Amino acid sequence: MQVDPPENRGLAALMITSGVGGLVLLLAGDGERTLLVLALVAFACFLVCLALLGLSSVLQEHEQWRANLVRQRPREQDEDAKR
Repeated sequence: MQVDPPENRGLAALMITSGVGGLVLLLAGDGERTLLVLALVAFACFLVCLALLGLSSVLQEHEQWRANLVRQRPREQDEDAKR
């Protein structure tokens, strides 16, 4: 799965920041409920960003597939017309 960096740079940065922030909060929590809740929110943000990046990658691949399909279709119609 390949992601275009220019289009998803901000989302990827948010994902990395929230993942690292959640890990830091979890390690620095020392059992404090507030920090654990903040770590949970940061990890939830990380998971949402990961899902959005995956979805955008799937949609980009689908768009490329459709573009290739449209390019191939006229060739197939020309070949069928010659037969």
